[in-house]
Amino acid sequence: MAPVTGPSRRTFLAAGSLAAAGAAVPLLSSCSTSPATKDTAAANARAKLPVYAPVTVVRPDLPGTAAGAMPGYFSYPRHPKQAFATPPLAGIGEVSIIYPTYSAVPPQQGDNAFWQQLDKGAGAKLNITLATGGDYPTKFQTLIAGGDLPDIAGFPVPTPDQPQVMEKLFADLGPYLSGDAAKEYPYLANIPTESWKTAVANGTIYAVPQPRALPSNPLFLRADIIRQVGANPEPKSYQEFLQLMKDVTDARKSRWACADVWGMVTHLQMMLGVPNTWDSTGGKFTSFWLSEGTKQALGMVRDMVKQGLFHPDSASATAQFTPLRDYFASGRTVMTSDGYAAWDIFGKEIGYDKVTALVEPKYDGGGDAKHYAGTGSQGLTVIRKGLGEKKTKALLNFLNWLCAPIGTAEHLQRKFGVEGVDYTWKDGLPTPTARGARELVDVQYITDAPTILGPGPKAEVTTQHTWHVRISENLIANPAVGRYSDTNSRKGAQLKKITDDAQLDIAFGRQPLSHWDDVMRQWRSAGGDRMSAEYAESAS
Repeated sequence: MAPVTGPSRRTFLAAGSLAAAGAAVPLLSSCSTSPATKDTAAANARAKLPVYAPVTVVRPDLPGTAAGAMPGYFSYPRHPKQAFATPPLAGIGEVSIIYPTYSAVPPQQGDNAFWQQLDKGAGAKLNITLATGGDYPTKFQTLIAGGDLPDIAGFPVPTPDQPQVMEKLFADLGPYLSGDAAKEYPYLANIPTESWKTAVANGTIYAVPQPRALPSNPLFLRADIIRQVGANPEPKSYQEFLQLMKDVTDARKSRWACADVWGMVTHLQMMLGVPNTWDSTGGKFTSFWLSEGTKQALGMVRDMVKQGLFHPDSASATAQFTPLRDYFASGRTVMTSDGYAAWDIFGKEIGYDKVTALVEPKYDGGGDAKHYAGTGSQGLTVIRKGLGEKKTKALLNFLNWLCAPIGTAEHLQRKFGVEGVDYTWKDGLPTPTARGARELVDVQYITDAPTILGPGPKAEVTTQHTWHVRISENLIANPAVGRYSDTNSRKGAQLKKITDDAQLDIAFGRQPLSHWDDVMRQWRSAGGDRMSAEYAESAS
């Protein structure tokens, strides 16, 4: 089930940068630097990832694909069976957990029946501390600096001194999860291989991922408005795409094509064949910011703004989350870039028949452009070092329990709670009550089963599945995924602000397009070149 309120690609980048913003907190100043030499491509290539052993409890209506498309379901199993004979934490007593959430923070344990049922299912008292996604990296670093570590923690990526932090403070999970050993935890082994790549450090496995589908942000379209004006919803080249933007824009009706500068630049980069974040040709890592295609994309957005195709408040809305969704839902914009889970958010808000997503064409035509792949995971979850084998294995089994897929009673319980209290059945789907929605403890941000499409009506799920299958056949990976750059962890916020500000300055005419060349010199000297070198070193 796709996350309902997950952050977009922009939010992921911001979260990583916030980790860098908090780098002033000393982490492991007394720690040996030896792990840095262990965290190399050669060492990590020898790490045995968990065997991928797919589990299908309920056959999907639309199958997933090896390329990364999610399976689709039209209905939810009404009477799922228990997957666990005994609770995973039976005999443990209490477990402390901290992780970031992108959902509303629920009432505390004593006043929360949903939470109490979660404890009962897990077999222990779950002492959970939640922090909003943007605040979490700083909170995590404060915990490390103070030595007050919980049993289970979300691990922000990137974190300064990441390989050293992993080795010194958190359990090496390789002995339990490498290769066939993962079969002891069948629902962890059900997580696709791509999702595990970010969990490796110092030549072993240190974390359990929060799996997500590989396709990154779609460019959503208001299909109803496009039909209304008689425009072409499937442009086959950039010129046809630009014509679509012109056709749907009508300032007299307070309607514009787009409001998101950063998102539009990304989709144009795809059309132009710009590498996904980094190009590692010949072992040298070169940022996509330095690509001529990126500069060309900025010039294209600048021209769009001049032609009045962007919402008048785009300069301020681009850096925010809520306004972009509000503009799209209200029809004030016809396009917006967002996480794939937003398809369900928009569909439920304005009607699924009004929402579709673009398959980016190649700039000059001739087929579909390569779409940027994500990391395969939204985040990492680690287990505190020194708990002993018995408790470490119990905590791994708890994470295994959190990954039980659709078709199990455990999945229904952790997603929806207790029937008649937290949810009722409506049109074949478990639907939260007001109490259930208020008390939900959204544990998907610890870990979860691999995401799926639906369950939902056939037409809606089929439309999304068709897009995912087509996009997945043309994914282009970011070669830096799973690699560590200390400069990125410490200066990521500063470097991101340089490129973010420059894109807006150029798009809205505050600076000429030639300004980008000066910005790139600044970006490189401020840490970009060092980051490139560190990624290359980690790949050697």
